[in-house]
Amino acid sequence: MKNLKNSKLMLVLLSVGIVSGIGLSVWFTIGSPLDKSKDSAKVSVQSAEEKDKKVEEASGLSSNEVDKLTDKQKDEYLNGQGQLYADKKYKVYNKNNKEYPEDQGKLLVKQYMDLASVASYDKIIDDMKTKTDKYNFTTGDNLVVAGIYHDATIMLSTLTVPQVQSGKIAKGMQDPNMMTIGTMMLPELSRRSVILDKSSLTPLFSGAVKIVSTEALDGTTKDSKAQVVFNSCVGSMMVYKVTFEVENNPLIAYIAEYDNASLDFYGVYAPEGKEYYYQTISFFEEQDKNTQKHLDLESQSNTTSTTKDTTK
Repeated sequence: MKNLKNSKLMLVLLSVGIVSGIGLSVWFTIGSPLDKSKDSAKVSVQSAEEKDKKVEEASGLSSNEVDKLTDKQKDEYLNGQGQLYADKKYKVYNKNNKEYPEDQGKLLVKQYMDLASVASYDKIIDDMKTKTDKYNFTTGDNLVVAGIYHDATIMLSTLTVPQVQSGKIAKGMQDPNMMTIGTMMLPELSRRSVILDKSSLTPLFSGAVKIVSTEALDGTTKDSKAQVVFNSCVGSMMVYKVTFEVENNPLIAYIAEYDNASLDFYGVYAPEGKEYYYQTISFFEEQDKNTQKHLDLESQSNTTSTTKDTTK
């Protein structure tokens, strides 16, 4: 009887061993669930990278610009629906020229932005003229260079027209960083034709406009000011949050972008917790009204005095 019990026990242990062996064999052959998740993650990352590369090819945008797009916008490019944006982006192209070396494009962007920050638009244009006879600027960072060149030409033209017209001309810029710099470099009166929000700050300052960072925000953003911009600028597909400095004081500009590559400068604001002596557009407009009232009263007074003198 005892031998029978021992035999049964051995049989059970043997069965458990066989099952365990099969389980381990499957584990090592197929891989653990954890390994599968890792492999899945790798495939997802690879697929995302491949998709972004295809979007770059379809749109002509740089990898940085593609990173800022939503999945929906990427799908639109791949389906040909984002072609309007790509077509409207300014490019420098001649069929006889080759593309400017892309590894140098990024360096040129920095060089030109440094020149733009001190309003040296003419130097940007002069340097580009030495390159456009040989090279195209149509993709990636080169496309950004073309946009800077386009906007530098616009800003240079604002220096030779009346203040009222210069603001209207500046609205034609395509690069959010250039629009920030260019608008801040305009006289206060001219900015009123560019900036939409009357409660926006419009700093009077001297010196450079330094771009610190630029964020591209879509409709899912939690940024409350960006949400206001999306609601105000109906049809905008992106809002750029541009942090910049004047006189070492950080400020934030919000700029809306549309699918035809046009921009709307919504406004400039102090970062949370910061207070400046800079005034708003509405403040200066009110000042102008009061000044005009004073001039009108003075004119009426002079007219009355002249009439009395004539009567005598």
